[in-house]
Amino acid sequence: EMDDEEEYVNVGRRLLSVNKYAVSTAATPEAVHEVFWRETASVVEGSEGNILIVLPEFMLESPSTFFNLVDKQLSEPLTEWASG
Repeated sequence: EMDDEEEYVNVGRRLLSVNKYAVSTAATPEAVHEVFWRETASVVEGSEGNILIVLPEFMLESPSTFFNLVDKQLSEPLTEWASG
């Protein structure tokens, strides 16, 4: 039970650090990719803080497919871009 409470507190801390909430109707990986990079550009161009992107219409067939999308199409390119 303590692990659940600690996780709940950690999620709350992350949500409190969010400065902007972007809601999108993107429903495909390509559209999510576009939304992600548009919001990333807004941070680079002067917005401050963290952004939480809410995608209520987007669903993949499994969590592992979603994690793969995030790793390969979002996280890795962002890391390369930031270090280049």
